[in-house]
Amino acid sequence: MKRFSKNVHSLCGALVCGATLALAGQAQAETLISVDTAGCSTNMAINNAIGQSFQVGSPTSVESIEVWIKPELYYTTSYTVEVYDGEGTGGTKLATSSTTVTLGSQTAGVASGFQVFTFSGLSLEAHHAYTFKLVRLSQYSGAFSECGDVYSAGKEYWLGYSAQNSRDISFKLNGTATPAPDPEPTPVEEPLISVETAGCNTNVAINNAIGQSFRVAKVTRLQKIEFWIKPELYYTTSYAMELYDGEGTGGTKLATSPTTVTLGSQTAGVPSAFQGFSFAGVTLQPDHAYTFKLVRLSQYSGAFSKCGNVYPHGIQYWLGSYSDTPYDASFKLYGSETLALESLSWSAAGPGTRSATADGSATDAMTFDYSLSGSSVWSAQSWTYSATAPRDTTLEFGWNYTGFHAWYRVNAQARAFADGPNGRAYVDLYSRNYGDGWNVSGTASLELHEGYAFGFIIDGSNYDSDSRLLGTLKVTSQP
Repeated sequence: MKRFSKNVHSLCGALVCGATLALAGQAQAETLISVDTAGCSTNMAINNAIGQSFQVGSPTSVESIEVWIKPELYYTTSYTVEVYDGEGTGGTKLATSSTTVTLGSQTAGVASGFQVFTFSGLSLEAHHAYTFKLVRLSQYSGAFSECGDVYSAGKEYWLGYSAQNSRDISFKLNGTATPAPDPEPTPVEEPLISVETAGCNTNVAINNAIGQSFRVAKVTRLQKIEFWIKPELYYTTSYAMELYDGEGTGGTKLATSPTTVTLGSQTAGVPSAFQGFSFAGVTLQPDHAYTFKLVRLSQYSGAFSKCGNVYPHGIQYWLGSYSDTPYDASFKLYGSETLALESLSWSAAGPGTRSATADGSATDAMTFDYSLSGSSVWSAQSWTYSATAPRDTTLEFGWNYTGFHAWYRVNAQARAFADGPNGRAYVDLYSRNYGDGWNVSGTASLELHEGYAFGFIIDGSNYDSDSRLLGTLKVTSQP
């Protein structure tokens, strides 16, 4: 037995017996908030209760709250701590400490200090107000440490409920904080058209204006055009951008950029770069010519980058009006393209005859047809037209639904759907429960997730001797 005791004692010396040993990989509690007693009044009566609000900087699992308490002079005292949601103790009580603290008197030699109140299963949100209340359980109370406004994320509550805006109490909060996740990287914005400066003459004067025609491949909502500009050597310059319909600047002016660009001089250290001109409410049609014109607003102008015939879908316009074949200017165009519905592989499922075909009368459009007759229409029937989303995007679309489901006990419903990591989402397009034909239209949007199915579902039935269910849903992708 003596030999066994000796071995245990040696083991304790090596491992520090009595300490809590963290398992490998296990997060350890730490002091996340600490308001000490330095400079505070340490003889303020607790009375029935005293409170303090606080916030944590990260999602936190609370292990304990420590409150500084001075024992009563002659009597034993005891306490517990309650935690409330929100600022003050009027909110929901979230927890009561699993431990109570009992302190002997000062005359019995008990020292003042931080007293520990433990909690189990108490989780706090980041940057959200909470309030704890130290509650006296005994007939008498000791004192707490009252400080000035030393803790910016909370305040004292006198008697547990009366806010003291310029005071705090001495306390500590111990727990395990969950580190905030790294922010998602900002997606790199990719231009739809890019004419770089490599191999180009980057010292050609802009003079009054310079233009460039271009075309987009899909229906596009224009966001901005960037134009490469070299600042003037000595003077500040400024510019705007105009957009024209057609080849050259003789057509209708569609828009002027709401932003202008002002550049300091080269001698002031301003570098040459692509400068952005934003646009709003401009939709470009595919394979149609447009021309932008960079317009000088200042007395002097800088230079642009003049390239050979490196962009096959447009040409430069010298002074903004003279076609300058075979040259192009360095520019970039940004915008959001429509999803090319007709380029996807569509499936059509359901009874009778059904089809999913590209609509030749419109760009980025699909037509979904169905036809069924016979006694099966007297029970619910359904058609599903689906494809796989090629990327994460918001599908903005217009729709037109025509159909005929006879006359008696008619049902017709059209919905869009999109699957995703959280299940299936639906968007209602149209429904009816009465007879006769219909021809209805509208617009809607659908959040698509790369690799997941999306599409359209049509349900229908009747209980008519005219046992036909006929319909066509046309969907057109919009920018």
